[in-house]
Amino acid sequence: MIVSVSLSGSINYLDENNAEAPKKVLLGHNKLITSLTYDNNSKKAFTADSSGYIIQWDPVTGDTKAFKGVGHTTMIKQVITNNGKLISVAIDDSVKFSSIDSLEFGESVALGGQPAGVASAKEWTVVVTSAGLVVLNGHQITNKQNVSYNGLSVAITPDASTVAVGTKEGKIHVYSLNGGALKETNVISGHTGEITTLAYSHDGKYLGAGDSNREVKVWEGTQCKSENWVFHTSRVQSLSWSPDNNHLATGSVDSHVFVWNVTSPASRVQMKLAHPGGVRTVGWQDANTVLSAGEDCAMKSWTVTY
Repeated sequence: MIVSVSLSGSINYLDENNAEAPKKVLLGHNKLITSLTYDNNSKKAFTADSSGYIIQWDPVTGDTKAFKGVGHTTMIKQVITNNGKLISVAIDDSVKFSSIDSLEFGESVALGGQPAGVASAKEWTVVVTSAGLVVLNGHQITNKQNVSYNGLSVAITPDASTVAVGTKEGKIHVYSLNGGALKETNVISGHTGEITTLAYSHDGKYLGAGDSNREVKVWEGTQCKSENWVFHTSRVQSLSWSPDNNHLATGSVDSHVFVWNVTSPASRVQMKLAHPGGVRTVGWQDANTVLSAGEDCAMKSWTVTY
């Protein structure tokens, strides 16, 4: 077969015996990839870009599919999965809950402010926006809470009991979540830059945080479990926990991906120049496979040996 590459980002397998349509098309991005997530239930990865385009990937076969219907019209800030849904927030000031099974975009839920990040567990979803915090139960907004800081990132524990919000002021505000009500319980200090990315480990024990001053920290309550994780040379843009809750992958503007070890803080694995122009997003496919994407419009898979 003849193989061609389209400006749309697709790779086309052409059959000379059938000129009517390509035999196979592998979809891709022609805009920078802003977010990725891996769904353990469907065993599929999802990537979103700055134009609002979302692709489903089968990491084993490489096959791809695009979401159908009315999608976001602007840059998607973040995508995550929960309860069979792909949850996406975009700078069209909306959140969508789209079906992973049918790959159909869901209806938009207006947030009343530009979203910076989203987190979800059980039936609860929390979005940090320019107007404050928005809590949803299913697809319904149950609480909008004004805050005195500028929120940039958000994380939620797997049991949906605790929410952490990273701020432009360099602090992490921790809340209890009960019936949709948020109550601040703690404020974590210790970063010297904006808190650009947050994620709780899968057992809820640790909170990983990356900042604009290139530092990565792991918090257990208010105690820092990492020391001098400043090997990135620029803003940390994404982090993700491994299934074993002991390793943390991070991606940065510096184009590198690092994998850190909580129980052995001096150990780390580096994927140099993973994405020219910068790494926007990272995730885990399994205990030894990291996914990354960024400014080069590509998603890559890395086998990590500790």
